[in-house]
Amino acid sequence: MDVRLGNYFIISKKTEYPAFDISKSHDVRKFQEKVFIPLGQSLYLLPKTFALGVTLEYLRLPRCLCCEVVTRSTWGRLGLIIATAVWVHPMFTGCLTLELVNAGDLPIALFPGMKVGTLVFHTVEGDVETGHKGVRKYMGSVLPEFSHVKSESEQLARLKEIGIKFYPAKK
Repeated sequence: MDVRLGNYFIISKKTEYPAFDISKSHDVRKFQEKVFIPLGQSLYLLPKTFALGVTLEYLRLPRCLCCEVVTRSTWGRLGLIIATAVWVHPMFTGCLTLELVNAGDLPIALFPGMKVGTLVFHTVEGDVETGHKGVRKYMGSVLPEFSHVKSESEQLARLKEIGIKFYPAKK
């Protein structure tokens, strides 16, 4: 099934920070912002840049189906990658967030409504978990969402609290 690009994007913004470091901050809004692109207008994805987009289509997968998100060949040949996290779990509900990367050398104009990807469906057998502790981080969204990296930062802090030491790799 083909999927089309929606109107909402999360793009990187210029910042005075040298890097995103989850040990110091987990507020990705310092680094990114949401933008709306109306139908008929475009967002230019510059070479070697990244943005989040969303599908126009809203999905509701049953317990017996999962899918992969793949870039349509037409766009892949121009250097566009639409998904770095390609797996969609059974029982997912919402619009898919697309991780848009321009791996090419020319800017690519992204228009809401254009077909950018294909969903490849797979059947699932056996029991399907409903997600981590019954909750999924990105379930039900209709807009691209900022990274929920805060949970990763909290896990690192817990490891530090219980005294787990991280050692640098030996040279």
